Amino acid sequence: MLRSTALFRATIAPSRQILQQTTSSASLVSRRCLATATATATSTAQEQQPNSQPPSAAVQTTSTTTQRIPRPFHVSRTPGNNFPVYQLRKRGGNKKLTTIKKIEGDRKAFKEVLATGLGLDPKDVKINPVTGHVVVEGHHKPQVDAWLQSQGF
Repeated sequence: MLRSTALFRATIAPSRQILQQTTSSASLVSRRCLATATATATSTAQEQQPNSQPPSAAVQTTSTTTQRIPRPFHVSRTPGNNFPVYQLRKRGGNKKLTTIKKIEGDRKAFKEVLATGLGLDPKDVKINPVTGHVVVEGHHKPQVDAWLQSQGF
């Protein structure tokens, strides 16, 4: 039988070692914040450059960086850094649904943009009034994941 102090030391000691190893704040950046941190770092680096280049060169440098379009909605990722898109089967597997969770902001605008982006009928994309999830009829997980990736989420 283990003593409580030995068990306490066994569980606490590894976390102390991890805290001692990670002293810099740059290593504490999570994967979710990494994409936005690199985007802001490149935009601030462009702002700090002097305007000695001709205007055509400045246009070329901004066209190579990816600019995010401001949208009235945002889709957060899961803790595993995946998109919150899930496939469901109901009625004995006869009815297939794709559910998109973790939508913040204007869900109606997200529903409309998703329907046009995937080329679906707007009647096939619905918002669950209780949970706020967007439900698409049919299994469209790969298409929704690719669309979310192209939108910069």
